[in-house]
Amino acid sequence: MIRFAKMEDEPYIYRLLCELEGEELDREGFERTFLEYEKLPGYFCLAAEENGSVAGILTLRTGPMLCRAGRIGEIVEFVVDQELRSQGIGHSLFEEARAIAIQEGCVRLEVSSNKVRTGAHRFYEREGMAQSHYKFVQLL
Repeated sequence: MIRFAKMEDEPYIYRLLCELEGEELDREGFERTFLEYEKLPGYFCLAAEENGSVAGILTLRTGPMLCRAGRIGEIVEFVVDQELRSQGIGHSLFEEARAIAIQEGCVRLEVSSNKVRTGAHRFYEREGMAQSHYKFVQLL
């Protein structure tokens, strides 16, 4: 079942995002940011629930982009529990995010993915996405 994440989901989401990043995230900063997400217009945190716990999450940010001459949807974070992959959970989350982006009037759906996540790249291609950009990062 795909639904909007609730405050009670925070421990599950934290664990999944630590798994995604391969490191223990700053807990206090995470909690503060999670609370912020709930208040921001155009931000959506989706949870896939399986057997009473969160099996996967996807966060989506929507908003205007000048060079697209319209609104875009950007998948910001997306992870399915390693033990539950290849069961359609990721596809269901992706489809719900796509539907929300369309509902929000977006003309495009985008995602950035770490270059080492080759399995994720294959997933996005199966979902009909094309690789078109490089992403550059500078820590501040």
